[in-house]
Amino acid sequence: MVVLRNSLRLPHTSLPLHSKEKFLPLLVKRPSELHVGLEVESLNGVLSVSMSSREVLLSKEKIKACRIEIANQRLDVTLLVLDMQDLDVILGMDWLSANHASIDYFRKEVVFNPPSRTSFKFKGAGIVCVPKVISAMKASNYSARYPNVFPDELPGLPPPREINFAIELEPGAAPILRAPYKMAPAELKKLKVQLQVLLDKGFIRPSVSPWGALVLFVKKKDGSMRLCIDYRELNKVTIKNRYPLPRIDDLFDQLQGATVLSKIDLRSGYHQLRIRDSDFLKLLSVPDTGILSSS
Repeated sequence: MVVLRNSLRLPHTSLPLHSKEKFLPLLVKRPSELHVGLEVESLNGVLSVSMSSREVLLSKEKIKACRIEIANQRLDVTLLVLDMQDLDVILGMDWLSANHASIDYFRKEVVFNPPSRTSFKFKGAGIVCVPKVISAMKASNYSARYPNVFPDELPGLPPPREINFAIELEPGAAPILRAPYKMAPAELKKLKVQLQVLLDKGFIRPSVSPWGALVLFVKKKDGSMRLCIDYRELNKVTIKNRYPLPRIDDLFDQLQGATVLSKIDLRSGYHQLRIRDSDFLKLLSVPDTGILSSS
């Protein structure tokens, strides 16, 4: 893959691609998606294009009298429009030949030797390593095949398991209860909405207990507000988990020889850890609307 910086903001270019007619330059995103004002014309028929992945795409449109800029040199090109998301532009074999271009694989550059102008070169910024990731379509198939693993919303509390989350207190620790933080009217309104959602899902429930943590909102980067519970006082009287974290060197050693790496994240970690029944009362929160416990 060769990365080009040009005046049309069509940066990604790949060489070459085979069409049933001939090797043609292709615009693989619509001009509107690239925010450029290019005029699209309809083809007389439908052109089928065979991709290297053996997928066949159809093109019904073209863009004539288009100019691209390579190494500060402007070149004319006619582009076919294809519906792809991975690349912006593909320059085909015929276009390279017509512009007297040759590829120097050792130096990783494209050399243009046009008869009517001085030779010029395009050298990529470096080798672009495309990560091997599953396509969005495959990912969608996986999530549809296992809806219990990839739900759009958490249906409720996780099922009881052999080990549940426990909160061990230091000997002699007394219940802690603090007065709620003051909130603005807009925050109180948002708080009631979020609490009702959590109540409907069964993640929290009304309760009466000598324990109570404070509730507050924290602004996120996008400007929205995240509902948080201040458990700092509870943490002070909690017996810390002393299980050591694994050494980072040992983790890297286990990856030796691995070719496929994957990760999975919890949709909402705080609501996917079932709490031991005897510890419910320790997680009470105290909003202005009353006392609530996490389930």
